Amino acid sequence: MIGWRRRERTGLPLVVVAPGGLRPAIEAHYRAHGALVFPDLGSCFDSLGAWRRERAFEAAAEAASEAPAALPQEVCEAIAGALAPLTPGAFLSEADSAGILGKVGVPMVATTVVASPDEALAAARRTGFPVVLKALAPGVAHKHDAGLVILGLADDQALVAAFDALSRRVRSLGAGEATIILQPMARGRAELILGATHEEGIGHFLLLGLGGVNAELFNSTVLIPAFAGEEALRALVCASVVGQLIGRVIPSQSQAALDDVVRTLVALRGLLQQCGDLIGSIDINPLLVTDSGCIAVDALIVRR
Repeated sequence: MIGWRRRERTGLPLVVVAPGGLRPAIEAHYRAHGALVFPDLGSCFDSLGAWRRERAFEAAAEAASEAPAALPQEVCEAIAGALAPLTPGAFLSEADSAGILGKVGVPMVATTVVASPDEALAAARRTGFPVVLKALAPGVAHKHDAGLVILGLADDQALVAAFDALSRRVRSLGAGEATIILQPMARGRAELILGATHEEGIGHFLLLGLGGVNAELFNSTVLIPAFAGEEALRALVCASVVGQLIGRVIPSQSQAALDDVVRTLVALRGLLQQCGDLIGSIDINPLLVTDSGCIAVDALIVRR
């Protein structure tokens, strides 16, 4: 009871850290009274640090009268049409997620849906080898872990064999009807993860860090207030591990890559500004840093 009164008096968040988790009824009680519940100290301090920065960025943005550009009405309607029918926690396929992110300005790799080996061959000849083949199975979020991604297909024979292998793999998983997509094989100097997350009781945050296998090996991910101004975003990116890495791997083209990272964060900010009530999280992993800029080769949007 003292905690509730203090929160009402000061306006500061009331925090509960529960390593190992709480019984659902107890957690629901805390949340019903406005408490923020975290499973560990790391996520607690990351979120509160980002919340504190958000207060500062809001004040700075208000002083500068900066506001994200509005998305076109037809884009908002397309996003709502894709996300609204989903149940909370469900996710769009990679192809549908990429379609939405491409509409708001995220640099997504070209993707072609292929329904047969012949269609895959025709798409690969247009795109040029090598290519990547992926199977998008309902309910399967992590395609690599499920064996549904085949990289570096260099010729017709390898592509046809991969199409057949993916079809068999989908059937063995019993995952229902899958969509198979083909993409050009993009190669980068570094892999990043960008995205967004929603913390109950605090709101949305942007996310930035090292991607690919590095996302799990190193604790490099930082949370950024979702509606930080562009200059604040640029300063945070440049000062981060990501900014330092880009400066090392492509020193002569680092500015172009940094610009792409900032533009992607700004695009996600605009998406959250207008459609955040439908979005629980966005995962762009990896965003490849190349000699000519950045390109995203995988993405997932989860319904809030």
